[in-house]
Amino acid sequence: MNYYCVACKVSKEAKVKTDIEQNFSRILRSDFYFHVLFPSKQYKVKKGKVFIEVCKPITPGYLFIKSEKQLEEYSIDFKRITNCYGLVESQKTNNSKEKSIFYKLYREDLAYASWVFSHNGLITPSKITLEVGTCVNVISGPLATFNGQIIKVDKRNNKVCIFSENSGTLQKVWVPVEIVRKEDLDSNSEILKAFSKVY
Repeated sequence: MNYYCVACKVSKEAKVKTDIEQNFSRILRSDFYFHVLFPSKQYKVKKGKVFIEVCKPITPGYLFIKSEKQLEEYSIDFKRITNCYGLVESQKTNNSKEKSIFYKLYREDLAYASWVFSHNGLITPSKITLEVGTCVNVISGPLATFNGQIIKVDKRNNKVCIFSENSGTLQKVWVPVEIVRKEDLDSNSEILKAFSKVY
């Protein structure tokens, strides 16, 4: 399977996603697996005395594509879509004889895209515990399967900043969490996965 990132105008992601799906359903004729995601995060914010659930983009201006077929040959077709800037270049190689451009995601970018698709593009709050000055322990939720580093914690707004080192496309992304105290954890509850990230 191949993973790609598409850049588009901020606030036009949903429309560009629809246009890409419609255009490529004709181009590929449904012969190959092709899925477009607009990664979003779902969390609660306080309005007055009540909490309301909101859904906002994680990476404004970027969509992700998972395709059975390699899409390099269709790079010009992406640029023809209104408000779409095209496939994001993953790597450039300059030689004396030729210049090659690669669009397929790799390394940290590939791991991030794969993680986003594993949650169908919707990142809900993960449960974490804090040890002051030392570690963030992820108990369950999307971050339990994230392969990266948590570098900041915003306790007031219940979110953490995750970082993929050496990533060319994606670097710092804020995602929602639910902060719980260790003493509040139910000892009989099933913990899906736990690991520590120094921040």
